[in-house]
Amino acid sequence: MPLRFPAMARPKLRTTELREVLLGRAVAVLEREGPTALRARHVASAAGTSTGALYELFGDKTGLVRAIFYEGFRMLADRLDEVPVSDDARTDVIALLAASRRFSLEHPMLFEVMYARPFGEFDPTPDELRVAGRIYELVVRQVERWLAEVGAATDAVDASHALVALNRGLTATELGGLLGRSQRSRERRWLLAVGAQLDGLAGEGR
Repeated sequence: MPLRFPAMARPKLRTTELREVLLGRAVAVLEREGPTALRARHVASAAGTSTGALYELFGDKTGLVRAIFYEGFRMLADRLDEVPVSDDARTDVIALLAASRRFSLEHPMLFEVMYARPFGEFDPTPDELRVAGRIYELVVRQVERWLAEVGAATDAVDASHALVALNRGLTATELGGLLGRSQRSRERRWLLAVGAQLDGLAGEGR
């Protein structure tokens, strides 16, 4: 009689690891070629897999864009976590805003997905927008420390939202090429706006 061997289980190919590879390739395609290049076949080919695998792991293009949206905020939060804390609270607040600005300038297409909604297929829900909570908590903590240091009665959450909104607007303006032609002028204007906002917030409620 011929020898019979037990059937070997087929290896699972559509794994968490493949999902991470696909997500990384999708982010790379987005940043290199823009939103119009984010097509299932193109991303799958870049990852060396099939569109079937992509659809199984992300559901559809909306699911892929949603994953990129989350990945952008994860990357930004990790970047902000690396900002060192000093003895000067105002300097630390500026450093957080500067790190966010640098991240967005380095990843303009991720900035678009996170804040400008370039894909009609994906409109984040209020629950999905809470993904930015980790970032706001970090900013609020530093802003609260700074406000206590200067003796201002301004609400830390209100101040943080104002600062983040200002920084996002300045960044969008810079990405649009409207904040200045030279790096020096853009830095000067960014610092001028942030400094003026901090001075105004420090004077509130005194």
